Formats: sequence, C-alpha cells, structure tokens
Amino acid sequence: MRRWMTTTMAAVGIALAGCASPSVNAPTPAPWTPPPTATREAATAMAPTATPPTTTTGQTFTVERGVVERTLRLNGQVVSAQEKAIWFAQDGVVQTVYVKPEETVKRGQLLADLSLGELADQLAQAQQAAKRDRQLMERSIEAQQLPVRRAEIDLEAARAALARVQAPPTAAELAKARADLQQAQANLAKTRNDASAAKNRAEQALKQAQRALADAQAEFGAASAAHERDKDNPQNQERLAKAHTALREAEDAVAEAQIAYDTALGNEVAAVQSAEANVAIAQAALDQLLAGPDKAAVAEAQRAVKLAELALEEARQKVVADPELQQRVEASEQAVKAVQEQIEARRLYAPFDGQVLGVHIAPGATVRAGETVLTLLDPTVQTDAPQLLAPATGVSGVTITAGMPVTISFSRYPGQSFAGSILQIPDGSLPAGGYLIGYEPKDLALQSGDQAVVTVTLERREDTLWLPVKAVRYDSDYFVMLLKDGVEVRVNVTVGLMNDERVEIVAGLNEGDVVVGEE
Repeated sequence: MRRWMTTTMAAVGIALAGCASPSVNAPTPAPWTPPPTATREAATAMAPTATPPTTTTGQTFTVERGVVERTLRLNGQVVSAQEKAIWFAQDGVVQTVYVKPEETVKRGQLLADLSLGELADQLAQAQQAAKRDRQLMERSIEAQQLPVRRAEIDLEAARAALARVQAPPTAAELAKARADLQQAQANLAKTRNDASAAKNRAEQALKQAQRALADAQAEFGAASAAHERDKDNPQNQERLAKAHTALREAEDAVAEAQIAYDTALGNEVAAVQSAEANVAIAQAALDQLLAGPDKAAVAEAQRAVKLAELALEEARQKVVADPELQQRVEASEQAVKAVQEQIEARRLYAPFDGQVLGVHIAPGATVRAGETVLTLLDPTVQTDAPQLLAPATGVSGVTITAGMPVTISFSRYPGQSFAGSILQIPDGSLPAGGYLIGYEPKDLALQSGDQAVVTVTLERREDTLWLPVKAVRYDSDYFVMLLKDGVEVRVNVTVGLMNDERVEIVAGLNEGDVVVGEE
C-alpha cells in the first residue's frame, strides 16, 4: 500500500461550521454574520420580561445538547511529491516571469512577480512620511540635547582640571619656577639698593637744609642785635627783614627735606617688603611643584568631576521623546513595512533548489492567490507519490499546529469524507507557506491536480447546549424569545462558540426550552 499525503493549495478563509459529529457533507446553511462574539467570562444575567400574550407566528427551536465546533475550511490540491506547485500569495496581474521550463533554479531565486500598481507610489509616500516624522522627533530630541551638551562640556572641563592638579610638574614648569624665584630675588636686591639710595639722598638733602637753617638763624640773631642797638638805622632795619625772610625759607626747606626723607624711608621699607613677598611667593610655587600634586586640590577637583557627572546624568534623564511623535514615527514606519510586505508578497521565490517543469502564466495574465503558476521538480524527494498541499494564504487570526485533526473531501470522491491531520505547518520548505496534509486511507487513487476541501477543527465543545444561529438575537446583548405558557418572554443569554449553523448557549437557558426565531 502506497503512503499518500495531500496538501491543500489555496486557502479561501475561515468558515464556521457546527455539528454533532465532524462531517463536511452536511448542507451548507445560508451565510450568517454573528454579532461580536461574547465570552464565557462576559456572562449576561437573565432578565425575563413578560409581554402580553401573543399568537406565535415565528419558527420555534428547541435548546439541544450536542457538539459545537469552530472550523476553518481550506481549498487544497493534490500534487506529485516530486512536483511542487508554486503560487502567489495574493491576486494580481503578472508583470514578469524570470524562468522558463527545464531551467535549473536555486533556493531564494526570484521566479516571477506581479505588477505593483500603485504600491510603488504608496511606498514612496510612506517612506517620505516616515522620514518627515523621524526628523520631527529627532529635532525634538535635539532641542532637549542642549543641556546635555552643556553638561558634557562642564564634565570635560572638570576632568581636565583634575588631570592638571594630578599631573607631576614638567621640566619646563620647574625651570620657569626656578627662574621666577631668581628674578624675584634679583628684584629684591635691586629694590633694596634703589630704596636705600633714595633714602640717602633725602637724608643728605635734609642735613643740607638743616645747616642752611642754622646759618639763617645765626644771621637773624645778629641782625636782631644790630637792630636793637640802632633801631633808627635803615640798614639795620633792611638787614633784619632779609634775615627774617631767609630764616622762614630755611625752616620751610628743612620741613620739606624732612618730609622727603621720611617718605624715602617709608618707601624703602614698603618696596623691600613687597620684593621679599614676591621672593616668598616664587619660592612657595617652586616648593609646591617639587612637593607634587596638592591633596586638597586633587580632592576638590575630584568632587567637581563627580558633580559634573551627576549633572550630565540628570540632563540625559530629562531627554525624553515626545510620546505623540514617537507613536507617529512607529505608525509611519509600520506603514512603510506594510507596503514593503505587500510588494514582497507580489514576488515569487524558489522554495528549494530544483528544476522548472512548467510555466503556467505569462506577463499580463491575471492570477488568483493559491492558483498554480509554476511547477518545480524537487530532486531531493525520492518518491513520486501524490501529496495534498494547502496554502496559508488568507489564514489569519487562528492558530494551526501540526497534529490537528482535519476532515477532507476530494473532488475525485464526491459525497465521501476522509479523516486526516496536519502533518507540517508553513516553515519555508513548502511553496507559498503551505500546509502538508496527511489522510486515511493512504492508498486512495488520487492524481496530481485533484481538488480537495480540508476542514480544520479549531475548537470543539462537546455535550453543550446550543441553538441554531437564527434563534439567537442581538441588540445591546444576546437574547432569545423564550416561549413560556404560550407567551414570548425575552431572556438574555450568554453565548460561547459560534459557527454558521450553531450558537453555544453558556447561560440563560435549559435543555428542552423552546424559543421563537425572528419572522
């Protein structure tokens, strides 16, 4: 017996179907779109409200206990195990076919692509919007970076100051300090000489003035004596007047000379003290260089560095991207990504190293998602047995895992259903992200190209209460019209699983209750 596997090649979406036992042969009900699905946790309390007795004209339904399922239907196709059908993940118009029959291809090689239509313009617009939003956010952040930069500069200055006080003196610095000390000592010697000379000159001038004063005093005494002896003598009178004037001038000269001497003496002391202080300063500077870095100065510089580091960290913490601008950037970048994904979805790549067996499209042709456009030969497959593939196109919002049970209906076996399971989920090794489906029995007489419908059971409730979908109504809550003693009473209900046929009743009704559907 040959082991055959089937893989559905074109997913058409999710279809909800409920029944007491899994079967794909049940008649398909009219399409019904349920209101937003309620959850078990969102239980709605039953609130019966009596209404006046009326004659029931609507169809009645009885609450039953059974199975409610949520299923996903995929359209698949049987292909040879060696022959792998390749398809696009979406509808479109073929733009370019890059390969021809019997050509060897490598995994990841571009095989064909669809026309981009307006996607190129949409991508350019999305990229421009994303760039603009990014620039706005960057400018916003840059405006907040000024305090950070200022703090960085302050930290650099503090570290430089610390380095300076920690560094040993250079030869040039020592030479300059010694030269400064020698210069200060030379200035002290010169100051002493110059100040002493000035003082000596002032002292000499004072002595001269004092001698002149003594002469003037002697002359004034002699003139006074002569005047006393002969007051009427005009010569004596004139002599006395001149002697008096000379005396006063000599006294003034002595006073000025005394001031000059005192000033020179004071200047000598001050100049010498200043020069001595400069010598002491120069000596201290040299001694400090020879002693090495000052511990107190180093400690102070280290504290300044720590404070600058804290200021920088505080400034950085205040730099926060505007949440609104950040959301705009994320949204615009996501828009770019979405368009890029759409563009990428219009390109068809070789899923493995192989050979092109058939090209079923041409530029300008319109194709549908899941429709076979190329056939590749996979040389790594050792058997040519048929297998069933189902593409993942259109499958979203649900989780399909390997091992999940499925029910299969083959076009070659109308009216029959076969049990199977998911053998492999899309992992890049199957074309267009398809599912590999296993089925029983394994020796069915299938051929490449046979169509199949695969029903995947996503969720199943057994031994649960249920009603047909048209028996449950919805306004702001789910409710039914319960038929009680011939009177229709509104009863709010909590629903669970829903499909095209059945609604699970979690709370609000009992088995055997009769409800009235809408007319």
